[in-house]
Amino acid sequence: MRALLAGHPFLSFLYHPVVPYMAVVAVWAVVFWTLYFVTGNRRFRPELDDRIAYAAAGIVILNFIIKNGLLVFAGIDVIGRLPAV
Repeated sequence: MRALLAGHPFLSFLYHPVVPYMAVVAVWAVVFWTLYFVTGNRRFRPELDDRIAYAAAGIVILNFIIKNGLLVFAGIDVIGRLPAV
């Protein structure tokens, strides 16, 4: 989160990819809810359904598999190689 707030979205993605994903989802929801409340048009009302949570869960699982697979099988510590923010 600190990397994203410091203006380093790629570094934030490398630390944990669900943080920038949820930031994009939050901005999307705020923009469309604002448009919905300002215009009253139902086509701007965002449908926040389970797909957003399933996608986040999939990102977490893939992150776990890739980073731990690299650590166990190749000896590459992805998190340890990242610069501190």
